[in-house]
Amino acid sequence: MKCWTVAGVVAAVLTGAYAVRLNAATLTGDQWRAYQDAVRIASQGGANSAFNKIANDHGVPNFYCPHGNLAFAVWHRRFIQRMEKVLGASIPYWDWTKDPMPSAFTDKTYTDRSGRVWPNPLLSGVQNDGLATERDSTDVPISDLLQTINFANQQTDFAKFSQNLEFAHNTVHGSIGGSMGLVSMSAFDPIFWSHHCNVERFFYLWQLRHPNASYNSRATGRMQDSDGTFLGSQYINDFSGWKGSRASSGASPEGIGDLTLFQRPQLFAFIHNLPTTLHPTLITVNAGNTTLGSSFNFGMKGSEAHVTFDAPLVLTKPFVQWARKNNATLADLHSNVEVRAFDKVLKTEVDLGHLEIDFQWHLV
Repeated sequence: MKCWTVAGVVAAVLTGAYAVRLNAATLTGDQWRAYQDAVRIASQGGANSAFNKIANDHGVPNFYCPHGNLAFAVWHRRFIQRMEKVLGASIPYWDWTKDPMPSAFTDKTYTDRSGRVWPNPLLSGVQNDGLATERDSTDVPISDLLQTINFANQQTDFAKFSQNLEFAHNTVHGSIGGSMGLVSMSAFDPIFWSHHCNVERFFYLWQLRHPNASYNSRATGRMQDSDGTFLGSQYINDFSGWKGSRASSGASPEGIGDLTLFQRPQLFAFIHNLPTTLHPTLITVNAGNTTLGSSFNFGMKGSEAHVTFDAPLVLTKPFVQWARKNNATLADLHSNVEVRAFDKVLKTEVDLGHLEIDFQWHLV
């Protein structure tokens, strides 16, 4: 048992030698209560709390977070570590490739270890405008996210891995919507941190498989947050949240989990140069009246992240049904397919311009 004293409470996580992050699906009641205590106390003061001081760096007012470039995973690695220092506890990761959102993030109250009942601090946070964070949904496309992450993990090039990892990350943000759907407000929602802890876990697992990977200057160069400037190279090999030091083998550390690759053929529609959108936006690939696949954009309003992605959408089952109905082949899709976008905030269609789509089968 390793413990940290945080503003008068002890947040405890069963770890061993290091403060290793745990799977939210396996946390005991006492571990959840310890984490809820830590978040509740760090959030005291609302918009002026220690919790919000860190969260401010992601969106309003500081917008230090990089999205759509190779600094994404590295900057967020440090971001998570900074929040864990404030909490005095490791953040549990939510594995959205396997599990629905944990009920600890949707319960209205919780009972601390002394028996006192409190409003659940994981249900919502306080934005820096004083309003509570909100979520449109608690559902995410678990199966599609698993296939997308499996595809990302097949990439041996960091740039390709990073882009596919970030696209899966965007899908979770956009699926939940509300405050989580906007880069400006998402970090004030406590679910953000368990979501990003899982993104960090996938980055770590990929690095274990590719210990000799190279990283360009966007990932290793100068970055910034409210604590000052730092070099990404300082955090590329910082695995302290998982194991304490960089592993040289491809083995996954006990308790962190792994992914099983090459399970089955999966058809992806790669939307080339998919642009970012101001608000969380539902992206669909359609053939006639049939939706073959869908995903979500993360709303970038207020940030300078006006970039494009090569977005992999999972299609297999809808494609097979469409092909049987229309006696069509994969080649027929190119003349029948269209991409549509629906803004979840404005409740209106978004014109994304002409987009090229490439269909590919991959074993994932």
